[in-house]
Amino acid sequence: MKITWHGHAFIEIQVAGKQILIDPFITGNPFTKTKSEDFNPDYILLTHSLMFGREASGFNHWRNSPRLVKVNSRRLLS
Repeated sequence: MKITWHGHAFIEIQVAGKQILIDPFITGNPFTKTKSEDFNPDYILLTHSLMFGREASGFNHWRNSPRLVKVNSRRLLS
């Protein structure tokens, strides 16, 4: 098992050949150099989404999830 913190609440877990992304805050995240294209998740878990104030500035866990789900045909859990 490998667990990687990508800043804020964004965590990547690799276990048994599966990739799980938790709260994938990618675009606008100053703590990661990754891009959504760098991931091929089997599952995406959203525990929350910030729907106030900072959302306009990119501080949003939901922003990259539709692309990750559509491109990779994966499951989104919230």
